Amino acid sequence: MPMRSSLPRRAGARRAPRAVLEAARDTRLEPPDRASTTLGAWTRALLCAEVPPRERVAFARRHGFPLDAGPDDRISSDCCVAVWAALTNAHPDPLRGVHLAQALEPAHLGIVGYLGVLSRTLDEALTRTVDFHRLLKDPGQNALVRARAHVTLIDEPAAGHPPWPRHLAEATLAAYVSLGSRWTGRRLVPRRVTFQHAAPACADALREAFGAPIEFGHTLNSLELPAAALAWPLKTHDEALLRYVSEEATRRLEPLRRTEGALVDALKRWVEARLPEPPVTLAAAARHLGRSPRALQRALAERGRTFEQLVDEVRCAVSARLATDGSLGRSERAFLVGFSDLSGLRRAERRWRSATPSTPS
Repeated sequence: MPMRSSLPRRAGARRAPRAVLEAARDTRLEPPDRASTTLGAWTRALLCAEVPPRERVAFARRHGFPLDAGPDDRISSDCCVAVWAALTNAHPDPLRGVHLAQALEPAHLGIVGYLGVLSRTLDEALTRTVDFHRLLKDPGQNALVRARAHVTLIDEPAAGHPPWPRHLAEATLAAYVSLGSRWTGRRLVPRRVTFQHAAPACADALREAFGAPIEFGHTLNSLELPAAALAWPLKTHDEALLRYVSEEATRRLEPLRRTEGALVDALKRWVEARLPEPPVTLAAAARHLGRSPRALQRALAERGRTFEQLVDEVRCAVSARLATDGSLGRSERAFLVGFSDLSGLRRAERRWRSATPSTPS
């Protein structure tokens, strides 16, 4: 089925390179024409690939997935995860997530896919993915942590949310490897991969597919790439088209930033700055922001979280970043994220990754 770009054509704009817009070959994935986030689009593609048309509506309704969603609707991450769990936990293909990732084309990643494929280098492609992550999936945590010899890409659920079904987690990280290899024309081999879920029965096959050591039951879903690979040029770079796509992506991102609100951003910054000096209290935060504790609680509730959840999100994100710094011991990391001792960090890490484990296939 031919792949169609979801981007509006600008008057006088030249066509995208054929390599960018051509159809996905040898795959049953359908283009995400009607999804507004990449997770929604990818979930729709999985659903269409796995569920016969006559059963599709009933299946989608049973899991709360809106097949009739319009192009501007944001699809709930919870129902997307429910679909992935239902369709992949007992899937006969033990590497279903990896194989889905290997079949991806830019259109399956929406506008962020085009930002990546049109970039000048692999470094730029990864950086734009992080910068525009809100257009991919929400809620979620995405970061690029740089060290001298490597860069660590973190892509996982937000703090307080259970780990993804393992095939979704594996598909997400495998997509970076697969697309990075195709776009540069060179085999991208990670130095190390980590997953939050437990080791499946096919762990050895998964290590072979990634070409790298994999740690399971980790606090993070992450991909460690050699720093030298970041300078690799992309064969599909197109500067003129990239400028146009970047403008469009920025336009789409702005309403989401406003929705999150300056209040939450300011509160997160305040919490992060004070983590090493507990306790971080609602009363102190309210004083800093010039609000009453009750008003701050209400503002957070309107955004679907409590103050305690927000502090936990910040702790989890900071801990994830610090975990990539090999010079820090766990006791130091515990102090920097606001725990008085190592046991507090250990309990928090168990909570962050706690969930009913998906059934290995």
